[in-house]
Amino acid sequence: MKQFILEVSYFTEEDLETSITFRPSDPEISDYLATSIIYKTYSEAVAAKDELLTVLTPRLFEIFQQMENIPLEIRNGYYLS
Repeated sequence: MKQFILEVSYFTEEDLETSITFRPSDPEISDYLATSIIYKTYSEAVAAKDELLTVLTPRLFEIFQQMENIPLEIRNGYYLS
């Protein structure tokens, strides 16, 4: 079994707004699920990262486990620690 872990990426727009994106770190499932949040500045996005990981990891894992477009054997191959 593999641990369900979210990775974080940042993208800063020309107007300096920054989006922070959370997606599974495993390439096998990373294209199925992601969420992004936009902040006015990069520093705001970085400051929010840890709290968002705490909140979003179990929520996205729950959503992942219910996604019928992902085979059950793949979904059952992941756990949340």
